[in-house]
Amino acid sequence: EIITYDVYSELRIKCSYSDYQKLGPIFEKHCFTVTDTLYSDNVEVLGKIVKNESENLCSDLIQASSGRIDAEIIGEKYDFL
Repeated sequence: EIITYDVYSELRIKCSYSDYQKLGPIFEKHCFTVTDTLYSDNVEVLGKIVKNESENLCSDLIQASSGRIDAEIIGEKYDFL
C-alpha cells in the first residue's frame, strides 16, 4: 500500500444538530477526514483536509448553512490521509 504525505489543515467546525446532518456529503466531496466529534449544546467536529482544499470546504459549509456553521482552521501538519 502506498502512503502519501502532504500538508494538511486542521479544522474545527461548530454547528447545530440540524446543520450537522448536512456535513457528510460536503466532507465526502472535499475528502475531509474527521478525527473527533464532540456533542454538547452544539456539535464540534475536528478533522483534517489537504491544505489547498480547506478554503473550498469552509466556503461550501458556510453556503450550505446560510452562514450558521463556524469553520476555523486551527493548525497545519505534515501527515498522511
